[in-house]
Amino acid sequence: MQKLDWTTILLRLYKNSLNENHQTFILRKNQKFIFGSL
Repeated sequence: MQKLDWTTILLRLYKNSLNENHQTFILRKNQKFIFGSL
């Protein structure tokens, strides 16, 4: 098994958190759209 260095791990974590933030942002936009159209 290849040992990951810290920069790779941190980059991966950073990308994952960015991904989650982006998804919650989209969810919020969709919620506003849904509630606005009710």
